[in-house]
Amino acid sequence: MIRKKLEKFDPFNINPNTLIFSDLHIQERKDLGFIDPTTGRNPRLDDGLSILSQITKILDEHSQIKTILFLGDWFEQKDRIPNHVLQEFAIGFRPIINHNNGIVFLSTLGNHDYSNQKYPTMNIFSEYDNFVLYSGFGTPALENGRKIGIIPFYRNQDQFEEAYTHMFEKKVDIVLMHQDLPGAIYDNNRKVPGDFNLEVNPKIIYLNGHIHRPQKIKGIQVVGAPYPDEFGCTG
Repeated sequence: MIRKKLEKFDPFNINPNTLIFSDLHIQERKDLGFIDPTTGRNPRLDDGLSILSQITKILDEHSQIKTILFLGDWFEQKDRIPNHVLQEFAIGFRPIINHNNGIVFLSTLGNHDYSNQKYPTMNIFSEYDNFVLYSGFGTPALENGRKIGIIPFYRNQDQFEEAYTHMFEKKVDIVLMHQDLPGAIYDNNRKVPGDFNLEVNPKIIYLNGHIHRPQKIKGIQVVGAPYPDEFGCTG
């Protein structure tokens, strides 16, 4: 599924040495009620870890990939993530971040990434010099000569709209977001209320996470989740 996403973004003329994904939501599903005897893990945890394995395989097969963009929501739980889940994630993530391709990894914060101050989950990435986590708005990064603008998740829609509008002043080429977009359709077929009425610059590539169903809203590409997060997910 990750490979399909690489192909999907070709029309946007993003350099082929860039891999994009979002909304991994690493977790265990207690309601599944069993452990996979072949892995010794919860099947939902295996689903998330398999995405990391797929990414590693893609890097192995495509040495030209130098940049990875992640649009938020690494884990399902915001804090107090079990140690064994963090350990399994670290085992799956290290081959990516330390890959021979020489990866630069850029990530924004999703709504599930804002942990309690006593449990700063995102600190697990602090050991990697080539991993940059953007926790605030307006810190552009360069990717293959292009300027990237980062808009982390805002619970307040007015704050998001202010940050979004400010991107026009930054003269960026690519915008990464993690936000509810009015008019978008969730994976349970529920529509986000309202219509997206903000201006869209046709010269800017807009990429959004948060909403798990891939779709396009007024020129903004919703990346979608790499696998269904709930049993009722469709699309």
